[in-house]
Amino acid sequence: MTLLIKNVILVGAEHSHAGGVDVFVAGERVSAIGRFPHKGADEVVDGGGAYLSPGFIDAHTESDHSLGLLAHPSQEYFLRQGVTTIIGGHDGVSLAPLLYGGLEAFEEWAHVSRKSVDWHTTKEFFAHLAKRRLGVNFVGLVGHRSVRDAITGGESRNLTKRELPVLERVIRRAFLEGASGVSLDMGPRMRDAVAPLELKLVAQLAKQHNGVCAFSAAGGASLLSTSADAIRLAKETGVRALVSHFSPAHEEEKNFSGLLDAVSDPGAGVDFYFDVSPTGADPVPLSSFLPHWISRLTRKEILAHLHDEWMQKKIAHEFAAVSPEDFLVIEAPENAPLAGRTLAEVMQLYEIKNAKSALIKLMRMSGLRAFVSYPRIRGADLRKALAHPHSLVSSYGTATERGPFAHRAEHRALPAAFPGFLDRAAKEELLPRELAIEKITKRVARFFGLHGRGEIAEGSVADLTAWGERGIKFVVVNGRVAMLDGEFRGVFAGRPLAPVRRRA
Repeated sequence: MTLLIKNVILVGAEHSHAGGVDVFVAGERVSAIGRFPHKGADEVVDGGGAYLSPGFIDAHTESDHSLGLLAHPSQEYFLRQGVTTIIGGHDGVSLAPLLYGGLEAFEEWAHVSRKSVDWHTTKEFFAHLAKRRLGVNFVGLVGHRSVRDAITGGESRNLTKRELPVLERVIRRAFLEGASGVSLDMGPRMRDAVAPLELKLVAQLAKQHNGVCAFSAAGGASLLSTSADAIRLAKETGVRALVSHFSPAHEEEKNFSGLLDAVSDPGAGVDFYFDVSPTGADPVPLSSFLPHWISRLTRKEILAHLHDEWMQKKIAHEFAAVSPEDFLVIEAPENAPLAGRTLAEVMQLYEIKNAKSALIKLMRMSGLRAFVSYPRIRGADLRKALAHPHSLVSSYGTATERGPFAHRAEHRALPAAFPGFLDRAAKEELLPRELAIEKITKRVARFFGLHGRGEIAEGSVADLTAWGERGIKFVVVNGRVAMLDGEFRGVFAGRPLAPVRRRA
């Protein structure tokens, strides 16, 4: 299969090219760059003077957590934004390895009672994805919490001397079978249970297998302490460290600019990044708004408290203040019509005057299974975060079915993150065009060990995105045109990706 892309302006290429050029693709790789007026190909696409860059890489998605990766493998939501590769397995929870083949860890994101899987290991999971075929490439981290909970039966406690080697073997095997890193939940429950020795062991495993270590600041975790832990472990072990959900807790919002300054110089030789959304919104499970003490209970126990009148008042009293107009439901598997609704609309619909009471109502109606979006970074703080030398751009998106409610939520809660970022970078002069593209391509590819991706050069993988003032023109995944003029072409050219493994 050959592809000829004509008349494009390269951004993010290995070498500079003046004016419009053509790009010839043979199989999955860029074969030649130049001007080929007489060259033919199996497919010819006219770029019409659009910019052509490496395909965008979304450093943090929730498509695996929502199970949309399994149910809707085309992942059109990402393709429409020019994304060719997504990173999953964040927040300490991953679809592999599954020690006992269950999806209980995903209950806070999705309705799992009818879901069954045919894999246990990372190797088996990647084989499942390859057989099923994907619209985009998928990079997987191994979730420390999901492995740990399988070992302890969900108990929040220190691992025993016998359990710690089991955790080590499972995570090591996941790395050997293609995991690109390990993710850690740094929320209150895990922070209380995980001993410093275990935390360092996990970071050392990632370093030994040339993987990344992603520390999640979601779910009530302190951004300051999470960032400090990530940088400290990066210094002690040499691991590449990422703080995901780099969004301030309620009590940290006023000093967010100071937090950005604190991570501006992590230290010589420290490979540290954080991810941030161009919208400033942080899509998280609805349960993350619960007080810390109750978040340690099981979902069944929490729901019982939410139906108890006295406990409702106690819980509501401890809710942080939120803006009802900005608080938006993205997904609610057990109550689909909630998707795309703001908390203000819930208040109006059920004639509830108090936002905290409406939040209790929303938790009960959704069965505590909902994914919500709420902006915690705004204005100058958001501009500073997006332009920060250690930030990676993420959508936190989830590609699910495009029903009437999901469609409404997609447009209201999950706007086009990557075209929006490029537009903002240009209009607000956040970054030069080349640097903005590098932040969502080459820099992410290098950090996650995706050799041959993230730049345009002869011999590089042909993950390509053409874009301009009117948005995304077309998207090429592994040498195949997957999206053209806003339409998905039914091409499933994506696949699970494993990093180039150089043992440290």
